[in-house]
Amino acid sequence: MGIIAIYAASHKVTSTVKKKLRLTQSISLAAHRISPHLPIWALKKSSSYFDVIGEWRRNGESGGVVLINLIHELDLLQYLLGKITMVSAIESKKTRGVDAEEGGAMILRFERRVVGTFLLSDAVPSPWNFEAGTGENPTIPQSYEVGQGEKAWNDELKKDEIQVDTEIVPFDEQIKHLVQVVKEGQKPICSGEEGLSAMVVCEAVRVAMKSGEMVEIEGLNIVKRSSKHN
Repeated sequence: MGIIAIYAASHKVTSTVKKKLRLTQSISLAAHRISPHLPIWALKKSSSYFDVIGEWRRNGESGGVVLINLIHELDLLQYLLGKITMVSAIESKKTRGVDAEEGGAMILRFERRVVGTFLLSDAVPSPWNFEAGTGENPTIPQSYEVGQGEKAWNDELKKDEIQVDTEIVPFDEQIKHLVQVVKEGQKPICSGEEGLSAMVVCEAVRVAMKSGEMVEIEGLNIVKRSSKHN
């Protein structure tokens, strides 16, 4: 169970898309152009997703879109921009009549002083999610565009397409990497600490949703809650 729990967080690290994003991010960060405003992860899950063997997903402690889906997006953002040090979040309206959260809006602050926002929902139809954008999940239609703004608002936006090998299956790459780590002693792409860090941020998001306060994070600990009006 230890290997599964730690390794499950790394499937997006092994993605060729993520590696391309890291390269693009390195160039952009050097030019001071990184600003993760309004990333979105949104789609509508079917009712069967929460039935029978999926009934645990209704639970407010073990289920919910924060721990099931947002955790991977936070892991990706921390991979690109460094550790998240503060979150503020508001939970969206629940429509399913269960305890688990369905989404919300967040403000994130990173250790490099980058500030960004994030919208999250598993209850609305949308093409804006990692799976649809990369083709990682074959059951979700693929669509991918990048808009890159110029320096002035009257300049036409450019669209850049990042070329990746779509024949590579991320979960197959994950298993290959696991074999390399266990048998060949290769350094893991995603450490257990990185996975734990994403879990801590998820917990901070949930605390912020319930308390209505900004939640600060130091290392792997939630160390301070401060009023939004301070």
